[in-house]
Amino acid sequence: MIAYCGLNCEKCDIYRATRGDEAEREKVAAEWSKRFGMNLSAGDIACDGCSSGGARLFNFCALCKVRTCCREKALPHCAKCADAPCGKLEEVFSLSGNIRKAFQALAAGQ
Repeated sequence: MIAYCGLNCEKCDIYRATRGDEAEREKVAAEWSKRFGMNLSAGDIACDGCSSGGARLFNFCALCKVRTCCREKALPHCAKCADAPCGKLEEVFSLSGNIRKAFQALAAGQ
């Protein structure tokens, strides 16, 4: 599953932990709390992927401007957008170089 930003959800810690057990969600909550300066619990670690239409989305994903934009434009991901990369996508890139690399790989495959 590919997120709107181009990230492969199956490589996302939160997406994978959602399919795991409570211990896995607790481990990811602790890692992400430390890495991103958040206070997350195992209950916060639940995501079915931003483009899945599932009810479970990680807090950031639920508020993501890239997700909102792609949904408004009925695009499967940003690599299909004529305006990409835009400011919304650059904000997401600033969170992780992996997201930029995933987008670039997806865009190159178009």
